[in-house]
Amino acid sequence: MGFSLEFLKNPIQIGSPFPSSQSFAKLMVDYAKLQSNSTIVELGPGTGSVTNQIIKQMPCDSLFFAIEINEVLYKNFKNNYPETIIYHGTANDIKKYLKMHNRSQVDCIISAIPWATLSIDLQQELFSEIYDVIAPGGTFITIALLIGTFFSRGKKFKQLLDSNFQLVNRTPIVWKNLPPAIAYICRK
Repeated sequence: MGFSLEFLKNPIQIGSPFPSSQSFAKLMVDYAKLQSNSTIVELGPGTGSVTNQIIKQMPCDSLFFAIEINEVLYKNFKNNYPETIIYHGTANDIKKYLKMHNRSQVDCIISAIPWATLSIDLQQELFSEIYDVIAPGGTFITIALLIGTFFSRGKKFKQLLDSNFQLVNRTPIVWKNLPPAIAYICRK
């Protein structure tokens, strides 16, 4: 109930009244091919459905941490995943947290940022910080609620991806996710 309540308090920040389904989370992480990644960051882990899949699939010697903007979700996540590193912050803080781990680049970022709800300026600001830290050949995977892909902000975000990444693909629609969603898989 905490996730849905946080959505009602701040729908622009949370983006959906429901956390990602396990089938959608698995699909996203399968596309990430984490077996060859040494630095993995999750943006907006929420309840941890994607985190579960990352933990199952990442190499044991990888650095993995998450960044959550919502204080309630951050505290709940910290209690539910005490072994996982999580920071209370925004995507703008990613360089600071990487520096704390003596890293400057990321091999894979998996994001649940609700891009279609953000202003174009904020999309560009956050995307710039994220893109700067993705290593050459690295992967950026982000959730896109199907309905959001039809809105102007959702379309603008897709253009931002297309104009920056060498390759942008999308997953099949996961109709069992509430609401239905896709993920963009981007390679730098």
